[in-house]
Amino acid sequence: MEYFDTADVLNSINCSGLPNHRLRLKVCVHVMLLRNIDPSNELCNGTRLQVRRLENHVIECNILRGDKSGKVVIISCMNMIPTMKLYHSSSNTDNFH
Repeated sequence: MEYFDTADVLNSINCSGLPNHRLRLKVCVHVMLLRNIDPSNELCNGTRLQVRRLENHVIECNILRGDKSGKVVIISCMNMIPTMKLYHSSSNTDNFH
């Protein structure tokens, strides 16, 4: 099996349900969460936020809708690791016949 580790190949990998690896945010833009981060604070899939401030490893936002509307939340940097295998071994013998 040949492994590809060039930046172009790695940047072209798209995981289901995740946007491209690079987001360009600006202050005052509206964003929507695509993953559940903290459901007790309404930071879950579909929550609409407005970016207030951008720092190196955190984003400060206002919640726009719901019971916690107007609340200021801070979202820290996190790794997005897919749960599915990107490559599989060709030595697998469990073929369907």
